[in-house]
Amino acid sequence: MLQYASTSPNVISKQRFVTSSFPYSCLQIKKTKHSTLRAGTNSYIDPEYLDTGKLKRESDVYSFGVVLFEILCGRLANDPIYQKKNDKGLAHVARQSFNMGTLEDMIDPIIKEEANHVLTRGPNKDSLHTFIEIARKCIAETQDQRPTMKVVVKELEKALFFHKNNKDNPILSIEDINLATRNFHKDNCIGGGGFGRVFRGTLQDGDNFKTIVAKRLDTKLGQGEQQFLSELQILSEYKHENVVNLVAYCDQKDEKIIVYEYAPRGSLDRYLNNVSLTWVKRLNICIDVASALYFLHGGIEKQAKVIHRDIKTANILLEKDWKAKLADFGLSLISPINQETDYVIDHVCGTLGYVDPIYNESGFLTIESDIYSFGIVLFEILCGRSTFAIQKQEGHYLPEFVENKFEEGKHDEMVFKQIREEIVPKSLTTFQEIAYQCLHQKRQKQPTTKKVLTQLKKALEFQNMASTIAKLAHLQLPHEDILDEVCLCKLTGTMGYMDPKIAKTGGVTYMSDICSFGVVLLEILFGRKAYIENEANEFLVPFAIRHCENGTLTDMIYPPIIDQMCSKSYFRFPYFAYSCLNEEQNRRPNAEKIVSTFEEILESQLQYDNFLTNGWNASI
Repeated sequence: MLQYASTSPNVISKQRFVTSSFPYSCLQIKKTKHSTLRAGTNSYIDPEYLDTGKLKRESDVYSFGVVLFEILCGRLANDPIYQKKNDKGLAHVARQSFNMGTLEDMIDPIIKEEANHVLTRGPNKDSLHTFIEIARKCIAETQDQRPTMKVVVKELEKALFFHKNNKDNPILSIEDINLATRNFHKDNCIGGGGFGRVFRGTLQDGDNFKTIVAKRLDTKLGQGEQQFLSELQILSEYKHENVVNLVAYCDQKDEKIIVYEYAPRGSLDRYLNNVSLTWVKRLNICIDVASALYFLHGGIEKQAKVIHRDIKTANILLEKDWKAKLADFGLSLISPINQETDYVIDHVCGTLGYVDPIYNESGFLTIESDIYSFGIVLFEILCGRSTFAIQKQEGHYLPEFVENKFEEGKHDEMVFKQIREEIVPKSLTTFQEIAYQCLHQKRQKQPTTKKVLTQLKKALEFQNMASTIAKLAHLQLPHEDILDEVCLCKLTGTMGYMDPKIAKTGGVTYMSDICSFGVVLLEILFGRKAYIENEANEFLVPFAIRHCENGTLTDMIYPPIIDQMCSKSYFRFPYFAYSCLNEEQNRRPNAEKIVSTFEEILESQLQYDNFLTNGWNASI
C-alpha cells in the first residue's frame, strides 16, 4: 500500500504516536512498479512523482523524510518561513542548506540547546547526526537516490540506540562538586601540581553513590581555556578501556574542573618497590599502557593521533584488579594522521626525567617522544625505582643509568631484587630489549607502539609458559615434548581466541570455551578472522570492545549481509555474541542460553525471509 501523503497531521497520539489517516492511499494488487494516479499534500509530494506521475514506494519515503525534518526543525513543511523565495517548502530549503553547509542551522533551537551540551558536540551528537543523515537521504530529488524503508528504520533505531546509550558526559554544577568534595576540603586533596590540585569526592549516582576524582585547574596560574577544552575533547572522543574515563566537567564561576572515575589503588609510582606487584602484574600493567598508546597514536580507526606528552608512572592509575589506565591529558596534542609532516613544533612541556631529549632540544614533538617516555616507565617498573630516585642515588636520571649498565654488560643488576627470582630469562630478555630500544637516541630506530605492544605480550607469554611447565613438573613429561617457544599465530592463535582469564590465572572452566565461541560468532558476523597478521586491527576482541563502548558494534557487521538481516538478527546477534566475552565469567551465557537465544533469532530470521520471498505479513 502506498500512502501518497505521509504528513505530520496524519500522525496522532494515543499514548504512542501512530499513523492514522490514509485519505490518498493506494493498494497495489498487481506487481507493478508504480502507479500513475496523482494526489497528496503539496509540501510533502515527491517531486519526481509530481513530474512523471510515477508513484512508487520511494514517494512515501520522500514524504516521510519531510516529516522527519518537521520533527527536527520544529516547524510544519508549509510554514511561511519556507515559502519566502519559492513555494517548494521545507524539503527544498533543507537540500539547499545541506549544499551550503548550513543544514544544522535549521534545527529546532530546543534540540540545538540540548545538542550543544558538551563541547558544542552535544550529549546526543551521534544520535542527532544519524537522524539528520537519514532524513536528508529520504528527501533526495530522484527516487533511485532514496533509501528503502528498511534502511530508514535501522538508521532511526540506531539513532535511538545512541540516545539511550549516550556515553558523553554531563555538566556538573559547582554546587554539586562542592558537595561531593566537601568544598574542596584539604583532607580530600590527593594530589597536585602546576595545573592545580586533585580532590577525591563522593557523587550521588541515582540511588547509589560513587567515588570520583575532581581535577581543579588553577586558572590564576595560567591554566587556560585551551588546555581545559583540549583535555575534555580527548577524553570525550578517545574512549578506551585503558584510558581513564571522564565522568563530567564544570565550567562556571571561573572554575574549570574535570571529573574522572576513581582508581582505588592510585598511581603506579606508589607501587614500584612493592613486593605485592609481581612480575606478571607488572607485565600486564605495561601491556595495558602500551594498548592505550597504540590506540591514541592512531593505531585503530582514528583520523587523528594523540601525543600524550607526559607519560610517567604518576599518570598511570590502577584499578582494584591492577588494571592500568592512562590519565592526565592536560599537555596532550591532537595531530591529524594525514598531515604531511609527522611532527608538531611546540614549546617543550613534560616532566623532567621523562622528556624525550630530541624534543627537549629541538621542540619537534612526535609520537616517538611518547615512546621514549614509555621506555623510562618500563625500566622504572623493572628496576623498582623511579627516575627521580635513581637521580638522587646515582647522580643522573634513569636513561644514563640504563646506558651505563648495558655498556658494562650488567643490565641484569637493574632488576628489582624482590622479583628477580620469579622472572624467567626469556621473558626478561624480551622485555629489556624492547625497553632499551624505546630509549634510542635516533627516532627512526625506536620501535613503533605496535611493536612495543607485541613484544610485551610475548614477554608475558614466555612468563606464563614457564609457569605452566612448572605446574606440570609432577607429571615428569620429557622436556622435548614441551614447547618452549612462544609465537603469535597467524590465524587461529591462542592470543586471538583464548579467554584472557586463562592468561592471568591459568584456570580453565567450561566458560573459557564460551568466550572462544563468542569470538567465533563475531568472526562469522563481522566477516573477519580473530587475528590477522600485519594489519593495524590485529585482534578482533579488543576491536569489538571499543566499538561496543562507543555504541557502534553493529557498524562492524559484514556489509554484504546487512540487507539480509531482520531487526532481531541485526541488533541482538552482535550484542549477545559480545556477552560471551564478558570479563566476568559468571556473567557469560551458558550453552543452554546460547542455544535458546539463537533459536529465537533464527525463527525471526526465517519469518523475515518468508516475508521477503512470499510477501507474508510475518512478525519480525
